[in-house]
Amino acid sequence: MCDYKKLSNQPLVFVLAEFRFSPILGIKEYIPKIQDALRNKLPILRNTETQEITVSPNGISLEAQANWEFISKNSHTAASVNQNRLLFMTSEYERFNGFEENCDFLLQTIIDVINPSLCLGLGLRYSDTIFNIEGKGSIEDFVQPRLYNNDDLKLSGSLLRQTNETLWRTTEGAIFIRSIYGEDKVLVWPDAENLPIAIEKSSDKPVKRLLLDIDHVWNAQEEESGPLDFNKGLILSKLSNMHKISRKAFWNVTTEQAKEAWK
Repeated sequence: MCDYKKLSNQPLVFVLAEFRFSPILGIKEYIPKIQDALRNKLPILRNTETQEITVSPNGISLEAQANWEFISKNSHTAASVNQNRLLFMTSEYERFNGFEENCDFLLQTIIDVINPSLCLGLGLRYSDTIFNIEGKGSIEDFVQPRLYNNDDLKLSGSLLRQTNETLWRTTEGAIFIRSIYGEDKVLVWPDAENLPIAIEKSSDKPVKRLLLDIDHVWNAQEEESGPLDFNKGLILSKLSNMHKISRKAFWNVTTEQAKEAWK
């Protein structure tokens, strides 16, 4: 059995959990009660607007959707709610147990206040930015060769960017393992730049880094079993199983030298 030891200097930038539920068109009416339940932990409230893709018999369209963000005092942790989705994200992740406890609290709040009928989707995303560490190794020492190896091209000049994506069916849904390798000022995935949490998003000058994104998703529309009841125990059990697979994926695409450097 693998020993998934705690990495005190892990390259993790943020972790995000997504819980999709059957639409609550009158969600705005419930926001004051949700805010009252969250205000001690997440006291800053922001009202934003997001663009959501809607698929209907008439085709695909973009629709503006009201979104409420509840943010911690230090801006490292936040929750986001709209008419069909709850997000929880943090850049202060220690262990899954603590993260799960926060998800438990948020799910219970949503159940107490709006009580959705169905869970239509789940997601658990880990996003890392890996750098060279002087005296301990390079990016190439820290990850498996398939994430950076391009020797077969044999081209003159230099690499600007190399991207990789693997999509793997799991017992809990599907897992995307993506990476971007090369020198750039951008230090996070483009879709993370608008997250309401404090993360280092760019540098003053190009720096060599590898962005590693492990995104485990479950979508009821793609499963024969269909949606889940919006039951906290069922949802957290599935989230825990998704975490175990995501953790194994991270452990497998990084090297033992990396774990030594990050311990």
